[in-house]
Amino acid sequence: MQLCERFRAAQRENLSPQAYQRLAAAMDLFDCYLDRFAYSVLEGAERQRWQAAYDRDDDRAFANLFGAEHLFRAVDFFLEWYLPKRLQASPEVRENSRQVMQQLLAWVESLGFSRPKPAAKPAEPSGTAQV
Repeated sequence: MQLCERFRAAQRENLSPQAYQRLAAAMDLFDCYLDRFAYSVLEGAERQRWQAAYDRDDDRAFANLFGAEHLFRAVDFFLEWYLPKRLQASPEVRENSRQVMQQLLAWVESLGFSRPKPAAKPAEPSGTAQV
């Protein structure tokens, strides 16, 4: 998901060092979520594609395979499940992450990508990637 890397680079130019550090902290958490849990929203052929890449030792398979549409869905689970339930992150971390994710999604939309219509939520992830 080169979008996240492009977002970081674009923001680095526009933010103070302190503001960028807060953004980077939230993006680091999001990257961890993408690498370890975001696959759980995939179904069918997408899940098989991810599993094949992961089995080839691509630890960043989700980020490397999927683009903006999956990013929108991943942000929702990151904010609603990963931070409060898996990490039990503090309210300050959750609020900072929420603000950064809003900035990320607004930036992605500014590139011409649009948020997909909401779909039924899949079950909560139960663990880490299958090996």
